Amino acid sequence: MTRLDAVEQTLQQLRLEVLRRVRSEGIPGAALVIADREGIAWGAALGEADSESKARVTLDTLFGLQSLSLIHI
Repeated sequence: MTRLDAVEQTLQQLRLEVLRRVRSEGIPGAALVIADREGIAWGAALGEADSESKARVTLDTLFGLQSLSLIHI
């Protein structure tokens, strides 16, 4: 396995774990992003942005942020 393969596998595991948590906590949707000064290096959109219209979350969906210092994974 190359280093790139390992990184991709780790990102997929992160996505699956967050998806599991989103579902188990009843969270309608979430977006994961890893970014640097040049922009988004990796991202995943999970679930619904609007439960009434069933609109899906995208990497452009705006979310309200509560506390960035408390990360629960």
